[in-house]
Amino acid sequence: ALLQAMETQQYTYLETHHTEQDLWFENYIYPSPDGVSVFFRNISEKKRAEQQLKTSEEKTRLIMNSALDAIISIDEAGLITFWNPQAEQTFGWSAEEITGKSLTDTIIPPQYREMHQKGMELYRQTGKGPVLNKIIEISAVNRSGAEFPIELTIIPVRYNGSVSFTAFIRDISLRKKAEEKISEARRTMREAQELQQQVRREMRATRNQISNVNQTVEKFRQW
Repeated sequence: ALLQAMETQQYTYLETHHTEQDLWFENYIYPSPDGVSVFFRNISEKKRAEQQLKTSEEKTRLIMNSALDAIISIDEAGLITFWNPQAEQTFGWSAEEITGKSLTDTIIPPQYREMHQKGMELYRQTGKGPVLNKIIEISAVNRSGAEFPIELTIIPVRYNGSVSFTAFIRDISLRKKAEEKISEARRTMREAQELQQQVRREMRATRNQISNVNQTVEKFRQW
């Protein structure tokens, strides 16, 4: 690098790693016709912090990719930045196809799009949102346009002066169908119980009528 700087007479910047001491330095090389000036700075702590952050991000990505829930992240503009494998299965788009697209134009049903946009704008203005950090039930649409019920949690994440939103989504179609069957079974049971009670009332009324008739017949006999 020194020879190259001298030959080209151009400023050169490079980072060097001394493996024995595990030290990193950034080097500023300023050539001139009379020689070369080199300034360097120890950036080992910075490099270690970057490596720790990279390792942490890789662990987070592995966890998110192996999650059973669909996990989607969007930036402040509402564009999709992360789409895990479960999201691919749930909605039908691959991560490559949908990254960079608007969340509003993909998985949000038409009747909720305006509400979503207003919620984003409210957060930009106040830092608050009515559905953030809560578990809610709502509907979404998949690639084919089919609407289905989901359980949704949205978490805002602030980092380096910017904000992103991560959504944890679970398809609850089967749960809703099971709930409907249970509700139907309970309704059928209530109707059966009501019918049974009605039959009992009618049987009691019939027995009373028979008893009254028997009493009347008995009186005639006594005459």
